[in-house]
Amino acid sequence: MPKTKHLEYGEPKKVTTMTLTQEAIQELDRQAGELGISRSELVETFARNKSSQEVLAGRFLGE
Repeated sequence: MPKTKHLEYGEPKKVTTMTLTQEAIQELDRQAGELGISRSELVETFARNKSSQEVLAGRFLGE
């Protein structure tokens, strides 16, 4: 996967660790591969996307 420029979002990225099931990792890899981006960029994009947050709110908060 191509590396994202570290300051693309106007701030440096930090290394972090997430604990995921094997199925979730495989799905991240699949989606990232389809888009031609890294897992990191996929998670970054999801976290910054307002509609993604609305989907989660509906699922977990019943909104």
